[in-house]
Amino acid sequence: MARAGAAFASVRVRMRTRELKAARADWASRRGAWVGAKVGFGVAAIGGGGILLGGVAQLLGDDRHGGGWIVLMAGGVLLALSLAFLWAIRRQAWRSEVDLALGSKLVVDGVVSRRGCHGRNGDSVYSIRVCVSPHERLGDFVVPKRVFENLSVGDVVRCAYLPTARILLSLSSAKVSYAIGKHG
Repeated sequence: MARAGAAFASVRVRMRTRELKAARADWASRRGAWVGAKVGFGVAAIGGGGILLGGVAQLLGDDRHGGGWIVLMAGGVLLALSLAFLWAIRRQAWRSEVDLALGSKLVVDGVVSRRGCHGRNGDSVYSIRVCVSPHERLGDFVVPKRVFENLSVGDVVRCAYLPTARILLSLSSAKVSYAIGKHG
């Protein structure tokens, strides 16, 4: 474990079989829980229907109040937004698939620079930001509540994560340790 003030290094290493299986299971559970993809396809269908309906209204020619143009434009906006949303989901999926296919992780010593809790009504998502140096941050990682409660800003941690998808595989510090797929 690095000491505060020590030079921080990163190393790319092979994932252990347990880590690879746990990361694949975690990714499959995230992918299966993405209601957003279904919603995105639904909104795209509504947008496409709006474009079709607006186009038909324009072809029929009885558009005294501009309703056909409004439906046409609203359909186009909905279609464009839903396609951008679906593209973002696919991009994250591609990143995770690339990391899992390579089977390697990045191990880095860093410092917790921020803690965050988002959500309400008991559905909170806890995250930490890890910085490698004062000018280089790794990013925000989602962590279990137990890890979040035991880490403070300024704590030195060792993280192993998928570099492209930014999925945290393990974290250890003087106060707490965490590994994906292990509970307790």
